Amino acid sequence: MPAGPARLPCARSGRGGGAEDSPRPVGGYGPLLAYLARQVQDAGGRIQLSTVVETIRWQRGQVEIRCDHNRRYSAPQALVTVPLGVLQAEAGTLGYVAFVPEIPERRAAAQALGFGPVVKVLLEFEWPFWEQESKELHHAMPALGFLFSDAAVPTWWSQLPDPRALLTGWVAGPAAARLRATPDEDVLTQALESLAYLFGTSTAWLRPQLVAHRVVNWGADPFARGAYAYATVGSAGARRVLSEPLADTVFFAGEGLYEGPAMGTVEAALASADAVARQLLGPADEALEEGKK
Repeated sequence: MPAGPARLPCARSGRGGGAEDSPRPVGGYGPLLAYLARQVQDAGGRIQLSTVVETIRWQRGQVEIRCDHNRRYSAPQALVTVPLGVLQAEAGTLGYVAFVPEIPERRAAAQALGFGPVVKVLLEFEWPFWEQESKELHHAMPALGFLFSDAAVPTWWSQLPDPRALLTGWVAGPAAARLRATPDEDVLTQALESLAYLFGTSTAWLRPQLVAHRVVNWGADPFARGAYAYATVGSAGARRVLSEPLADTVFFAGEGLYEGPAMGTVEAALASADAVARQLLGPADEALEEGKK
């Protein structure tokens, strides 16, 4: 039996609970996405990339998805898994998805859920310089897993137990919101200044050792508008409203609608979509499971 998402090999970066003990798929999330894509294709499905959904027209038993370049797709039912930030977007803005007829109760429920911005900075160096003190580096951290600090980019983690010389920086919440319109090069500068502060060195020493970098500003992406959901005072009721299908025709799923303890995670997104897909398929899914026995 091929490994499913729940059985992919994972690496842990520390001991105990919390972020420092967060498991990560070995090799990154690429193998997980490839596995899910193969499942879709093996079942006869098609993944349509580089396609911007603009309008979802629906009535009981019929959905039409209208996209850019006048592309249209129709089906008896649809499962909508856009990021929560897209459902919260204002009409007329890039990334906004219109519903016809409109869904004001679901829109209000989406607004009642929390959705936070994140800026993620990936820095690959020639070697793991943080493992050994030198005359240029005064604060070595040879067992660095997760690091929480008061730097401008406050949270960092290595790839342990993978020895790759890759550090990931993380800015979330109001600090990330303030960086929403900041150019990537300026974010990179802040990241290097943060590392220089934390390791007791200089950006002049760090920068020449940088071989690759990437800045991912999820709050600035109009097709995401954030990175993770979080609980609010009214989130339980809002999730119930948004989880209710439209005329048994349009269904919603995502990490923001997950009822378990891991809200805002990849696990939550997978679990939510799996549960709602089974609800959508109904008797057909039950028959399929029975046939596997």
